[in-house]
Amino acid sequence: MNRSASILIQAGFNSRLAAIKAVTDTAATFTTGAELRAWLRSPGLAVWSAQPNWPTVETREIWLKFIQEFAPSDNRTWGRREYLGNVQWFTAPAPPGTPVSLFHRNGQPLVLAPDGRAIGKLQHPLNPNARGLVRANVAQNVAHLDLSYLGPDDLWTN
Repeated sequence: MNRSASILIQAGFNSRLAAIKAVTDTAATFTTGAELRAWLRSPGLAVWSAQPNWPTVETREIWLKFIQEFAPSDNRTWGRREYLGNVQWFTAPAPPGTPVSLFHRNGQPLVLAPDGRAIGKLQHPLNPNARGLVRANVAQNVAHLDLSYLGPDDLWTN
């Protein structure tokens, strides 16, 4: 059996015949896990994977699940991201360094005081389905918030 097909199977792709077909069709030559991940993210493989019955009709669904789980897209990879957000205050701005919360209510990204009162509005639309954790503080320039987000790249709406 082809070495690349063996690695693909060892990585969790559950069809021997489809693994052989995938590496044969794409002329894959990976020999390590890192090379496998690079191959899974390659534009050439994306072209093959876009074909509706590839690698086979029977294995199409398990192939799509495998590539999504094994090599998640960047927007699913968690990391720390730092942002500076513009804020419109409803009254006088909170002092620099004040911790605030962000809350999406009725389509509005609100800035909440520690006691839960709405004290401002973030000028950037938040993704109401963001999966990470955001920490927000009033920046030294009180027209902004310092935002620290731990999660995938999904804080903002597109």
